[in-house]
Amino acid sequence: MNIFENVFSGIRQYLLKNTSIISIVQGLSEFENVNSGQVILHFSSIIADKNTFFYLKDGIYGEEVKVSQNSCLKDELCRFILPSKNKFYKKCLNLSEIGKVSTGVNIGGASKIFLSNSKLDDNYLPFISTKTLKCKYQHIVEQGVYINFSKKLVDSVNFENKLKGSKNIVVLGDVERFLKEKIFIRQSAPEIVCSFDDQAKVSPYSMFLFNIYPNKKHLFSLKYVLAILNSSVITHYARENKIIKIGKGKQPQIRKKGLDQLLIKKPTSSEATLFEELVSMVQFTKREGMEIPAAFLEELIDACVLELYFPEEAAAKDLQFIDPVSDLLKGESEPSQTFIETFVATANAPDHPIRNKLDRLIADSPDLFAVIKQEGQV
Repeated sequence: MNIFENVFSGIRQYLLKNTSIISIVQGLSEFENVNSGQVILHFSSIIADKNTFFYLKDGIYGEEVKVSQNSCLKDELCRFILPSKNKFYKKCLNLSEIGKVSTGVNIGGASKIFLSNSKLDDNYLPFISTKTLKCKYQHIVEQGVYINFSKKLVDSVNFENKLKGSKNIVVLGDVERFLKEKIFIRQSAPEIVCSFDDQAKVSPYSMFLFNIYPNKKHLFSLKYVLAILNSSVITHYARENKIIKIGKGKQPQIRKKGLDQLLIKKPTSSEATLFEELVSMVQFTKREGMEIPAAFLEELIDACVLELYFPEEAAAKDLQFIDPVSDLLKGESEPSQTFIETFVATANAPDHPIRNKLDRLIADSPDLFAVIKQEGQV
């Protein structure tokens, strides 16, 4: 039999109700004289509770997907993975279709030659370090270090290295990507950590940066993309698909190829405007050291992203944020401290519907939103 077929929903229901499933390996062809439905099912006789998860795996050496057992039990056919999860992919583009992810400069051990504590001429641009970006939406501050962005110097250093038999190669790349607005992305982190910058700044090889293609700017803004990248939805997706590689005792690593595969939802114009306003506000609070408003705004942006990607779940559980937040913002495009303080005091008040929904979010959606936030936040 093929346990995944609809006709065997009763068997699936029995397993889900009376056991704790540990893992399911599907997509096998190892067993002789078996045409279909090959599966390895690992379970215990302990009855599962609502917080029990199991791992669904394609092939013995395939990637694992974490699945809520309680969610499967609520599905009308007791399927081993919720169809609502698949809706994540609808109306999404890969990040590589929207813009270009690139690495920062590689000065190949020649920091003394390229870096200076002063801007000696127009070739010198502000240079930031990996430590500059420690948290999401962080204000990127110049550190008084400048890099000589000279092609002649690059050619000279690389020529000398070649003569010496050194394998060090200096690569600066296109300077334009550093001069225009961009998103900086940490390369080593257990979650996706990004920030926006619109000033001339050069990043090291250990950081990524993202620039939107000119022909996509009418559909996506960098601040909208920033909100999506910093969300628990995207970190959950990145972990689930091994885009963030976390090895025991090793620094987490994020690869450019993985970032290119991240799924960015295409927004309506009103949705894009909402996220741009909220991101401008959280950037202001980070820059001005307004910690409590910053924390609330990050929580609120994340909730809005959850609704954006899973609107059916948000509607079913009365966890919709986008419309009430838009109404409260009233199209405020240039945030001020007074406006932000008033907005946060209103929306974050214990008796306000927005605060109430934020408090209910995990409890009322234990099988989807709670899973995403648990896996997508550190």
